[in-house]
This record gives sequence, structure tokens and C-alpha cells, in this order.
Amino acid sequence: MADDIFDHPDLRGPEWDRLARETARRVRPPKRPRRRSAFWAAHRRKVVAGAAVLGVAVAGSLMLDSVDRGATRPGLAVPTSTTRVEVRRVDLAQPFAGTPAAGWADGAAGVVVPAATPVGGFTAEQVSAATGLVHRAVVAAHLDGEVTHGRGLDGYLAMFAPKGREYLLASGGLRTNLSPEHRLLDVPPKVTGTMTVAAGALGELTVHTRYAFAYAFAPDDPRTITGPMDLVTVLRVDADYVVRDAAHFSTGFTGLWAQGWNRYAYSINCFAFDRGVLAPAFGERSTAAGVAEEVRAAAFDPTAPMPTASGCPAS
Repeated sequence: MADDIFDHPDLRGPEWDRLARETARRVRPPKRPRRRSAFWAAHRRKVVAGAAVLGVAVAGSLMLDSVDRGATRPGLAVPTSTTRVEVRRVDLAQPFAGTPAAGWADGAAGVVVPAATPVGGFTAEQVSAATGLVHRAVVAAHLDGEVTHGRGLDGYLAMFAPKGREYLLASGGLRTNLSPEHRLLDVPPKVTGTMTVAAGALGELTVHTRYAFAYAFAPDDPRTITGPMDLVTVLRVDADYVVRDAAHFSTGFTGLWAQGWNRYAYSINCFAFDRGVLAPAFGERSTAAGVAEEVRAAAFDPTAPMPTASGCPAS
């Protein structure tokens, strides 16, 4: 039997093999009986992640950026003739398995639009048009690769009222901004959450959205991955949109507006987020204090209050 754990058939797969060939030079120890080291069984490392809070008030719109900026483990030991590293299998074709996001919907299917009924002075048809517009904006902001990589923003911005586009572009906080240094695995992000509608001021319809998005990143070196949360990053976004009708607002002010939002990112690279991009925890090699289990649970639950605790090093 081959001694290298990555020759085991349960760990093989086309995606795993390809990534391993790209990044790894195999180091094989001499053949010896397979035996669990008591030392490593007693000294397994756990990976935890946390969050930080940034509050910014701009042009009358409240924008709270609660970001979970994840901590990672120290570097793993390289296998030698006397040292073996226990590795937990992660199926790169099903990277969300074993996480709370495993049962979420795939991609845009998770951005559910409520049934349209009359609200305030808006008819059911107008409500349907408004929620449909918000649905397209949410999907574009967090699931469209061109938008999340900052390349194709014109179509996204065109969904909003002309007078609100400049601020939305400058703030950049409403959309997911993925790191250009990492790519996602070839699986759709997982999404869960809700959309609700309420009457706003005269001529305004408010659409509240509460969603969580889970992204699975391709690892730099599959051999260093010890669990799914090394690959998976979660972004919670609570955002309020306002649709203004032409009967009460002048040209340039009618249509969709982003009224305000609050975000929290979990299991991420802290230093990348300081630069305004979302990157996986495996790209960071510093360790920060963990956060309570209830904070981790809230990161995956868009119905829970937005977490505020931080597990990242002070910057």
C-alpha cells in the first residue's frame, strides 16, 4: 500500500488531482506500517475565525461593515520519514459538505422573491416589478463573476437611479469584491435568506433583504487543507433598497436606490479584507483569537442579529 495519503483512492478526484499537480512536489517517506501517531492525535489544531466592525455614515445612508475576518492555523509540518500529518478529506466537488451552508440553495435560486401583493400605494404589479429589480441587483452584486471581480459594473449600476450610481460605485460596499489572487472552485456559491416588502415614504417602496452567501475557493495546495472552512468564506449582507416612483420624484431620482447595508464576513483572510477584497482563510498564515460558537452560528444565519465580535489581529 502506498504510504502517501494522497494516493488513497478516497482522496482522488479530477479537481483534486489537477490542483495537486499544479502546486505540489510530492515528498514520499520510506514505506512503513500505517499507524496513527499518539503525539499528533493529541495535538490536532483547530481553525477558528472572527469578525470586526466598521461603521461609516455617508450622504445620509448608513453603511455598517461588520466583517468576519478569519484566522487560520499555523503552517502544517511537512511529512518526513518520522512524521505523519493527519489530513481531513475535503471533496473539492462538494466543498460545502460538513458546513452549515451545505443545505442552502445554489446561486440565484437562494435569492427568493416574495409573492406580490399591494403595499401602500403600490399595486401588486408594481411590487412585483420592484422585487424583481431587487432580485436582479442582489444576484448581480454577489453572484455575477464580472461584478464580483469588478470588471463589468456598468450593467449593475444601470439598475439603479442615475443620481444614486456615483455613490454606490464609490462606496463599493454593497457588492461582493472577490480577491483577484484566488479563484472559486467550479461549484456555485450557496445562498440563503429572505426578502420582504414594506411601505416607505410617499412614493417609496422599501425592500428589505437579509442574505448569506458562501463561496468556496480553490486551494493553493490541496495537501494543506484540513477542513472545509479552510476553503469556504461566508458573507452576510443585510441591505435595504428603496424604489421611488415617477409620480412623486423627478427624473434621475426615480427607480432603485440602495438605502443602507450592514455586512459581516466569516472565515476570511484578514489582511485581504483590509484591502477591501474577500479572500479565503487559507491564504493567511497568522492566527487570531477565536470567537464564541454563537457568533459562528450567527454568521451562517441571516435571521440572527448581525455579529460584531472580532477574531482578527488589531491593525
